Amino acid sequence: MASAKEFIERVDAVDGVAGCLLVTSEGGLLGQSVDNPDRYSALMLVCQGPLETVMANSGVDYCSHYSFYAEDGNNFHVFPIGKFIVGVVQQPFSATEVMLGQIQKLVRKVGSH
Repeated sequence: MASAKEFIERVDAVDGVAGCLLVTSEGGLLGQSVDNPDRYSALMLVCQGPLETVMANSGVDYCSHYSFYAEDGNNFHVFPIGKFIVGVVQQPFSATEVMLGQIQKLVRKVGSH
């Protein structure tokens, strides 16, 4: 498995990514390339519990990511990976589907190890 720094560098290299952060499911910041990581990590942690509850109650076993869309185009996407959570800030008005697909490939690689 890549180190936290290497993983963040790989995510940052994806077209459309403005920055990202990697946290543990308990909230420990492992690395980041965004300004104000506390703001993003707090959002990620607040949403993680309810997401797990929704999945359990609806019979869904897996959620690849969830997204927050902003009027200014600085969308925020969250990818759960086992005991870790990756948050990605999108460059304004970049190609969302392509970016998410490339990040999902990276996440699957890490999740399979």
